[in-house]
Amino acid sequence: MTKQELIKQLLQLKKSNQKLESSNQHKDLIIVNLQRMLFGSKKERFISENKEQLALLFEEFASQEALEDETPVKEKITYEREKPSKHAGRNKLPENLPVVEEIIEPEELTEEMVKMGEEITEILEYTPAQFFKRVIIRPKYVNKKTQEIKIAALPSRPIEKCLAGNSVLTHILVSKYVDHLPLYRQQHHEVAA
Repeated sequence: MTKQELIKQLLQLKKSNQKLESSNQHKDLIIVNLQRMLFGSKKERFISENKEQLALLFEEFASQEALEDETPVKEKITYEREKPSKHAGRNKLPENLPVVEEIIEPEELTEEMVKMGEEITEILEYTPAQFFKRVIIRPKYVNKKTQEIKIAALPSRPIEKCLAGNSVLTHILVSKYVDHLPLYRQQHHEVAA
């Protein structure tokens, strides 16, 4: 073979190589589009690729992962954070509200028992156009012989451990759903009153 024939054959090989590379790139683009259609989020499934953005090649990532696997690096990370302060408990009811006391005795006989203290529960109640504080006093009794403690059961409430009583919750719900008064207006109305 002569030199010219070799050069001619080399040029033909380069052209066929270029054709194969462009064909390969075209097939890669089709695969990427199909993957986007199958696995992409619904918004991005049919968005064409922006030509101004750089294309990511998976070979680069594979080679970087291989390098990272060879040399593991350990890092020690420390940080500081502020812990929230401990909650002081529920808010107290205002002292200026009228008080209605209610004493509930245990249902069992307490004649042989000695009163050792009281359990006091404050609940915010409401009568039309007036709030008041309902104080439930439940005396505690202890049996001298058996050291058994007796106390009356607390009346049931719609929301346990809630400061609002039945009448307040009823008023809020009626105002919101029957009178169509939003909660922020109810709050403003109660503060103004």
